[in-house]
Amino acid sequence: MIEIQELLKKGELDKALEFSLKKYQETKDEKIYNLYGIALFKKKLYNESAQVFGELYSKHPENEKLLINYAQALIEAGRVEEAERVVREGAMIFPESSKLLELLAECERRKGLREQQKKTEEEHSFEDITEISEIQEKEEEQEVKYPEPEELLEKVEEIKEEIETPFEDRRKTESYETENEKISLEQNPELPDGFLRRARIIELSLFGESDFIARTSFILSVSGMYKVFPLKERQGNKLKNSLFGGKEHSFVRIRGERLSVIIGGEYISFIDISELGKFAVLEPYLVGFEPRIQYNVVTTKIKKVGKINIVELTGQGKVLIFSAGKKFILRNFEDKIRVSTPNFVGLYGEGEIDFLHDSVQIRGSGKIVIRI
Repeated sequence: MIEIQELLKKGELDKALEFSLKKYQETKDEKIYNLYGIALFKKKLYNESAQVFGELYSKHPENEKLLINYAQALIEAGRVEEAERVVREGAMIFPESSKLLELLAECERRKGLREQQKKTEEEHSFEDITEISEIQEKEEEQEVKYPEPEELLEKVEEIKEEIETPFEDRRKTESYETENEKISLEQNPELPDGFLRRARIIELSLFGESDFIARTSFILSVSGMYKVFPLKERQGNKLKNSLFGGKEHSFVRIRGERLSVIIGGEYISFIDISELGKFAVLEPYLVGFEPRIQYNVVTTKIKKVGKINIVELTGQGKVLIFSAGKKFILRNFEDKIRVSTPNFVGLYGEGEIDFLHDSVQIRGSGKIVIRI
């Protein structure tokens, strides 16, 4: 490993790449794989570098340095939206990190530059189109060729066929992602294969006098007659002075009439906890919940990660959770089950949660939510 670090310091990037890849293939040492990612970054192979850091970060989400490396590689690769999502996810786990705030500001700067460049290109493109159209008009003046009647009949039949084609059939040719752009809380949250529905946008239409609790960092818009009230953190029977969710990602109660709230993220899923009445979820994944549900924050300590909050939700209603680009699956269990720490999201039902060295052990019965 020292040899690779020396090669990187000397700027001998080709040798560093070759040597680190060979060593990693021999040893499967993740520290060497990290150096391979650094060499790729210095070589300006940003997409390849992002792939390496992404793999490592998915295995070790508690490692802030890997998160920063991953985000920087995505930004330099031009994948700014992905980088922003990764940084926002990390900011919930590392709320005090000044580096993550810098990276978030850099994402906003890059998006601004891209929009400005796009606008300039569109203006030039418009000028080019104007010039080309003038030339085409002059050419058309010289010779006008009308289509044969058979060609016209063919075109009419094509247009007629397109008009008569049902809209649903035409939608099948579009990108499948449009099917998951929005979901409603009126839908069944669980798909037949055990996965939870997910979408980038959830629209909440609340009629009459009503309210909803949501995390500020996921609220895209609110309309209607409403007021917003910050929530205090509740531990046991005591309300603390600190904000529930932290200063940067606090939860608020939105109360009003004829409310329309749009929640957004990549991706948002929801779960109805009415049947079992209890859901314990890691705080970074919690987006919002119906006000009938009571909340309580329990602080626990995970080795190599530090303190993390588990939110205990009790009552009847729906809970929104954030997958950070992954998928959620519900898995039934009885008595005892163990899952890896990066994949565990929450426990729906009765049980005890124990955080071990690199896994989470749950005793009880119900369902667990896993992120894959």
